[in-house]
Amino acid sequence: MNDTGRIFAVITGDIIRSRELDTRARKRLQRVLTSDLSARLKKAFPESLVLDMDVFRGDSWQSPSRRSQNT
Repeated sequence: MNDTGRIFAVITGDIIRSRELDTRARKRLQRVLTSDLSARLKKAFPESLVLDMDVFRGDSWQSPSRRSQNT
């Protein structure tokens, strides 16, 4: 696929005050972000999401997106 010249966006999220969670809850949050949320986003927007969601710093995430022909 040649995406030269196409417009992309990055969807970004951050869990506020996640440092207040205990260790077990933070680990569960990370699992939910990397598997559940990523899968739901890809299912909801299959033509728009370019790559899998990337989680960083444990509670922040990003997902590159492109405009589909139907949006």
